[in-house]
Amino acid sequence: MMYRLEFSIKENGSSEINPDIDAEDVNNRKDYFDNNIYDTFIQPEPFFNDLKFFKSVTEENEPTILNDAHGWAGQYPYMGWHFPVSERLKDILEDHQLVRSRFYPGSLNFQGKAYNYFVFHTLRNGWEYVINFQQSIFTEWKSTGSGIVDLNQIKISSLVEFNIESKKMRNESKEKYGIRHTIGPKEIHFSQEVDLIFLPVIRYVVSERLKQAVEKANISGLEFIPITDVDFYYQGEKL
Repeated sequence: MMYRLEFSIKENGSSEINPDIDAEDVNNRKDYFDNNIYDTFIQPEPFFNDLKFFKSVTEENEPTILNDAHGWAGQYPYMGWHFPVSERLKDILEDHQLVRSRFYPGSLNFQGKAYNYFVFHTLRNGWEYVINFQQSIFTEWKSTGSGIVDLNQIKISSLVEFNIESKKMRNESKEKYGIRHTIGPKEIHFSQEVDLIFLPVIRYVVSERLKQAVEKANISGLEFIPITDVDFYYQGEKL
């Protein structure tokens, strides 16, 4: 079984909504916050200093929850796939099979103390290097990732072809349905072991092995949603 990784809204037994992190006080943030980092790492490597919890104009109290993973709000690098993690979570992730990923060091201010935190950045195009295109099958999805639209099989031979066909699908479905559809996975065959990967439409995909490691360590801030409409294989065995 593989899982879709999401941020938890609340921790067990807590009535407080998990807070998001704001990076507006990071030094030199204007040098890269507006850059497209979907498919490239930030160079030179940044230091995400003085991260803080986002506070909206309607919130009166400071957050009291410090998780191992948080989402973003306010100011942060918008054009990329990344999120803040604790040192504990970083150590667990580094012990598993990641795909085209990097950790940027930083610090998070919470209740008058600075904690070591990192920004985990995974590239959107990393899946190109770890799947067997000849065996994998794609199909039509709603662009929101809310489900498969058509079970007709679409064969894709490369990331370049995937991008071309996805653009074509979005344009044609907009004319046909009034909303945009895209191409997403139906059956993925990995060419190597993978514990965390970014896949089109589904986004963060996590293995059973990594899920168990995170849960055993009582890592907070994450949820694992079983992926039931996509099949995953490695070396001919269903995951």
